[in-house]
Amino acid sequence: MKHCNLYIVFLLMFGLMYSQLIYAAEKNEDDNEKEFTVKDILLYGIENEIQSFVREQKSELSEEYMNILYERYVSSVLMQTKIELVRYFTRCENLSDNIKTYIISEATNEDTNKELRLIEFSFLAKHGGQNSMNYLIEQLSKEDIITQQSAASALAKATGNPTAELVLNYLKSTDSSIIDDTTDDVSEDDENIELSDDIKTILLKALGEWKYQPAIDYLKQLLESDISGKFVKMYAMSSLAQIGDLSAVELIREKLGDEDVKVREYAAASLATFENTAVLPIYTDMLRHNDAKIRVYACQGIAKNKDTGKIDLLLYKFKKDPDASVKNEALWTLLSMGNTGINPLKEALGKKKLPSTTLSTIAAGTVKNPSVENVAFLKELYENADKAGQKAIEKVVYRAESNLLDPIFELLLKSDNAETRLAAAGTLKKIPDTTLVNKLKDLKENDSSAAVKRTAANTLDIIGIQ
Repeated sequence: MKHCNLYIVFLLMFGLMYSQLIYAAEKNEDDNEKEFTVKDILLYGIENEIQSFVREQKSELSEEYMNILYERYVSSVLMQTKIELVRYFTRCENLSDNIKTYIISEATNEDTNKELRLIEFSFLAKHGGQNSMNYLIEQLSKEDIITQQSAASALAKATGNPTAELVLNYLKSTDSSIIDDTTDDVSEDDENIELSDDIKTILLKALGEWKYQPAIDYLKQLLESDISGKFVKMYAMSSLAQIGDLSAVELIREKLGDEDVKVREYAAASLATFENTAVLPIYTDMLRHNDAKIRVYACQGIAKNKDTGKIDLLLYKFKKDPDASVKNEALWTLLSMGNTGINPLKEALGKKKLPSTTLSTIAAGTVKNPSVENVAFLKELYENADKAGQKAIEKVVYRAESNLLDPIFELLLKSDNAETRLAAAGTLKKIPDTTLVNKLKDLKENDSSAAVKRTAANTLDIIGIQ
């Protein structure tokens, strides 16, 4: 009997050791499979697999894998595979010289498939040097509008002052709206070249995004020219505002009276982006303009500049403006000013019950630009609202992405309504720095609703809390 028991123990121990060995072998096999899956796809996958892989790839691969992709690019027979690979290579920050040289050579060879070559223009702008930038500038002179547009869009994605200088010089040398008989830098080759407004606006927008100050005089000339198209004027104003040129403020202000509604509204949008006390008096005039969009932009400019001197005017617009969008923007501007704007707003609202629409608007302004002060105000409104008002606030607050809203979410997580707790716990997954981790842990362990427990657990998992 004793020998029998020893035999059974031996079998159990052997079985256990064997299962562990099998598990270890399977685990190693799985690890090896994971390690070589990517390499196998790159080496042996069909072209559709390569296309899907690089389309979904968000990070740069190892040098070994990049070399395999390069070999697949050179040997590919399908144009779509080449296109997807070029797009991926363009997104990468660090490429080997052989990849750069090969694709730059293709992009500047007019025998290359046209569709591929035009996509490679973006590669030139990202990874090419001065010669590549010069080549893209040359493409702006082509009669083919698609080539022009591809070159302009690629140049607009480039960085650095050398590119901005090339673009500005080209625009100035070919722009009939500012060229006169005394212009020195117009060559015989350039004399008949005229970019369409569609192409020109792509480059004008880029000058603003580059904040290229040497372009200021040219942009102002375009704005003053009688023959500039409306889109040229619109983007010239926008770029002057992005550069932050105060000398253009009065010139832009004049366009608030332009006969074209889009020019007027671009002027207002441009003025709203300035952050300087010199622009503040203009916002008063804009708030009196007949165009509601211009009044909206005035509110945005006041908010950007924290112009607390216009509290009374904003209160008037909130209460009396004939356009709902202006009322909302005035309200949001007051909320953005902290207690300086909130206290007069509370006084204007009084103690009467607020309609759900007003509560929704206040919640939207708070979510859009949260602060300790406006969140505290919204929390107070929520606590004093009826069920309909609370629901109106909740629907908007679920769009929040800032932990400044945590004081309100703390209320929602304590709600007697399981659906409210569920929605609040789910929303917090968008806020990885939430201060309500302990509350979520409590819900995960103790909530009466299984759905709330699961959602709290899922949120904790997503934000990386065990």
